[in-house]
Amino acid sequence: MREQKIVNLKYLVEQLIDDKGTEYASKNINLVSNVFMLNNMIYSDGENPSKMLGYVIDYIYNITKPESNVILTLNQAASTNADFASYEFSLRSKDINVDDEKFKQDLSFDDKLSAAKSELNTMGGSMRGEVDIKGIVLIVNFACKREDVSETNMSSLEKQIHQKIKEKAQGKRILVVEDNQINEELAREVLTEVGFNVEAVNSGSDAIDIIKEKPEGYYDLVLMDIVMPVMDGYITTTLIRAIDRPDIPKLTIVALSSNAMDIDRQQAFESGMNGHVAKPLDVKRVMEYLK
Repeated sequence: MREQKIVNLKYLVEQLIDDKGTEYASKNINLVSNVFMLNNMIYSDGENPSKMLGYVIDYIYNITKPESNVILTLNQAASTNADFASYEFSLRSKDINVDDEKFKQDLSFDDKLSAAKSELNTMGGSMRGEVDIKGIVLIVNFACKREDVSETNMSSLEKQIHQKIKEKAQGKRILVVEDNQINEELAREVLTEVGFNVEAVNSGSDAIDIIKEKPEGYYDLVLMDIVMPVMDGYITTTLIRAIDRPDIPKLTIVALSSNAMDIDRQQAFESGMNGHVAKPLDVKRVMEYLK
């Protein structure tokens, strides 16, 4: 048995996302990640989680068509053992180059998935695949010993936190302003999955028109793409703020951009935005702006 040490699971996953994005850059796959964790710090040999998750990511990248989207989710699940944290890792892809039956066969025979299962065996984990109208999803469940557990009823606490996340999203209405149809559909899917009501427009002028048409306080949040033809996100936001209506100054508008430099954030604030979320869309960051 390899030596156990404390590692940051969230950092491992973020590092994997960066590494795999570089490795498969030629496929130009848009990877959106959603990570909801209470316990980042776990005991591990430092290799098992990275190797296992890396194999799973490799498989999904290999069967996903270029110029497509992959949704990665890592959730902390309720645990029946206060000393251990349970996690569910999933990868969903819609545009794949294998049919449903081949995907189901791969669950038993693919080399990458076999290697992942080998690592999972040492972690007491499991893997399953599902096929639905949204494509295929590969789901991995595993558990690791927590660092310095001080709560005797941690599983109950986890349930409360996840419930609060869902409650915060339920009934909230978000307007997505995005000119790229693929990015719009991806944002809609990711936000809807956690309970938001999502509406979308594909231009700055449409965003201004729909906000004017809707009653005061209709939207809880506007996610504003920056790079759009004719009218970019900064100009659109400035014009929205100029609408003469009592709710407009309180409307939360957040930049959604591939650019994440300090100067980009500053320009977002100067145009009247309340914050900045870098692409790919991170739902956890979005929720920080909800009132």
